[in-house]
Parts: sequence; C-alpha cells; structure tokens
Amino acid sequence: MTKTNNRNFTSYLALFWLVFWLFNGLDKFLYQTDMGSFTWYGKDRGWQFLTYITNIELSTNLVEPILWFAGIWEVAISLFFAGFLWLQIFNKNRNLNIYNSALKISLLTFIGFCGFDIVVGDRAELLEHSTYIGIAGVSYLVSYIERMIPRG
Repeated sequence: MTKTNNRNFTSYLALFWLVFWLFNGLDKFLYQTDMGSFTWYGKDRGWQFLTYITNIELSTNLVEPILWFAGIWEVAISLFFAGFLWLQIFNKNRNLNIYNSALKISLLTFIGFCGFDIVVGDRAELLEHSTYIGIAGVSYLVSYIERMIPRG
C-alpha cells in the first residue's frame, strides 16, 4: 500500500483536480443556466461539438449524447478525488491508491481527448489537453516526492 506523509501539497492538488473535473463536467449541463444569484456562463460546447461532428461528417444527433457522456465521465473522475480528500480529512488515511488511480484515469481521459482533438483538427484544444497531461504528471511527481521526504 502506497502511503504519503502528512504533507499538504498532494491534498491541494487533489482539491484542484476535484474542482477541475467537477466544474468541467457540470459545465456540460449548466452552460448559460441561471443559478439564482448568478448565471453559470461556461463554454458553449454544443456549438463547438456541432462543428466537430459536422466537419467529420457524422450525425449531428451525436452531439448531445457525447456531451452528456463527457459531463458524466468528468463528474465521476471528480468523485475519486473527493473520496481521496474525504479519507485525508476525516479518516487520516494517507493511502494514495485512490489519488493515483484518479490521476491515471485523468491521464487516459486526456489521451482520449487528444486523440479526438487530432481527428477533428482542433490544435488549440490539443495543446490545452496536452498541457493537462503534463500537469497530471507533475501532480503524481509531487505526491511521490512527498512520500520520500521524512516526516519531521
């Protein structure tokens, strides 16, 4: 079992990834939604994906299911990071298995996004998703280094 010392940086990175995946997932459902005290502005992924799907000559009926799947998938990834943080805060469990699994799922997701970006020809999104692959790698390295530093 891989454990971490009582360091905070890994937990902060887990919080970053939790917010990142949760809000990106919710954005697929809440784009331009009045939340009462504010409007969730977000990004118009419907228009963006409609362009992609049209360009690669697939049925435009696929846009909504793709966005729903992506949104649900992203929220699910956020739950792994939430579970890790829950264990860190309430159980004082320093097990990194959930965190490492969530990072691996994040990497695989970004690899899938990169493949899609290449197929549809969106080099700006490819650069963005590739950058997040690097950030996920750094997130793993930070947790690895924190494990190696003696407590004291």
